[in-house]
Amino acid sequence: MDSQDKLKKNSDHKFEKEVSSFQSDNELFIQDDSIISKHKKKARNAKPVQILENYNGSDEDLKSLVKSDFKFWGWDKKPRTMLRFIKPGDIFCVKLNDKKYIFGRIISKIFFGRVAEIFNYVSSTPEIEVEYIDSSKRMFAPIVLDSYTLFDRKFEKEADWRIIGHQNDYIPTDVDDVYFTFGEGAYCKKVDIWDNDTLISESEAKKLPKLAPRCDFDVKQLLKEYINE
Repeated sequence: MDSQDKLKKNSDHKFEKEVSSFQSDNELFIQDDSIISKHKKKARNAKPVQILENYNGSDEDLKSLVKSDFKFWGWDKKPRTMLRFIKPGDIFCVKLNDKKYIFGRIISKIFFGRVAEIFNYVSSTPEIEVEYIDSSKRMFAPIVLDSYTLFDRKFEKEADWRIIGHQNDYIPTDVDDVYFTFGEGAYCKKVDIWDNDTLISESEAKKLPKLAPRCDFDVKQLLKEYINE
């Protein structure tokens, strides 16, 4: 073994040891398997886990770790977000009236719009804490938003939808059974949140929500069952 190979081997061994020590000390991160085999990748590729097992730190430290996944810029900074910049993990806020705001998250992008979830959390201000995002449930099943109308062109005068933050490394959960349907007769199809479509029977299609992007009016009609304005 020449000196250059020996130096590389020692360097790889040192890097592997440092990563191993980092994981055993914290047990808060999962790591891409390729991080060891590819020396060029840094330890920053390790990502925070949603559920932190074996965590022995303080509550404040834990909150800081969770909050580090989120970035908020607030209600006033971006009254409009162009369609091409709307991404999965975006946190949005909807003004119902001067005293009521609701919140949601973009789950994925499909051909017809953005699949989104609405949290069962109502606030008197256009602000939401990470704790409420983590603890909130969905007000109803995910829907497809007319994201161009709601966030970009903002055609509806009474509508005020704004992207107020973003969750980094967002991975959707509880979406395996989320489908929308389109087509008629022998051409009925269902589509999942990743835009994968499958032929289904007409009877099965009748059990699924139509693939129709929702505007402000549509969403507020849905909300009437859950929120008293």
